[in-house]
Amino acid sequence: MLMASLVSSVSGWATLIAVAGFVAGLLAAAVLAVVEFGAWILVMPRRSLTLPADDPYPGEPIHATASDGVRLAGTWHGHPDADGRTLLLLHGLAEQRQSMRARADGIYARGWNVAVLDSRAYGDSGGGLASFGGREVADLRPWIDAVALRVGPSLRLALWGRSMGAAVALRASADDDRIKALVLEAPYIDLHKTATTMIRRYRIPASRAVATLVLRRARRLSGVSLHHPRPIDAAPRVTIPTLILRGTLDALVSEAETTELARTISGPVERIEIAGARHSQVLESGGPDLIAQVGDFLERTASVKIGDRL
Repeated sequence: MLMASLVSSVSGWATLIAVAGFVAGLLAAAVLAVVEFGAWILVMPRRSLTLPADDPYPGEPIHATASDGVRLAGTWHGHPDADGRTLLLLHGLAEQRQSMRARADGIYARGWNVAVLDSRAYGDSGGGLASFGGREVADLRPWIDAVALRVGPSLRLALWGRSMGAAVALRASADDDRIKALVLEAPYIDLHKTATTMIRRYRIPASRAVATLVLRRARRLSGVSLHHPRPIDAAPRVTIPTLILRGTLDALVSEAETTELARTISGPVERIEIAGARHSQVLESGGPDLIAQVGDFLERTASVKIGDRL
């Protein structure tokens, strides 16, 4: 009788251990799936379609060559009365240069040249994998070279980046004194923190650890770090006038993070909070009034010509 009881007890424990092992295996597989999916989302975005031939505002195709030979694509909207005033527009994750159309139209209407750029691995730009700034920051230098050659010594250059594009623009502005003004729309300050917030929204346990694994896997895929240096680490070297745009309902970038960024940037900073706007709704919620405010900021701040500095 005792022997039967022991056998039954051992069998019960063995079953529990087997079930626990099975559940642990399922959890591990689920985590690996999340990590793999998240990493590929970051480095291999969905490509956009080329601007259609009948687009009423197609602009002029322009190109630049990255330091690793990747051919980068964009659209140039040259204004006859720009007098060197030029804006580069940088889109966010899973977006395309067409998504920046309203921004381009609005600033062009104020008499500016506007270049709308496809990040590497997006739209018509080459490159198999994106790197969330790992290579895109350096990609801006040949773009600025190309624009400076086109515009000449009267160039007065500003950048407007959205989310991922804001991080790229901020980091580039820290090291290139040809950039005279900066507009940061929905800017995150630390990709690891933002990824953690995004993962937490899906109720995935240990979100911070999962975010670490996602970024580590993305680095192995792309060959460069996606989140170092962090935008907040580059901010003290940004000495130019900067405008920060944030929606009050942005669930990815908190007001505290925006405040920290504004305090860390060395140059003068202005902020606009757009009531009721989520992370991807800043311009849609702000509308023409927001475009006008951005235009006013650019005209006040991007006033120094490259030729005046030489």
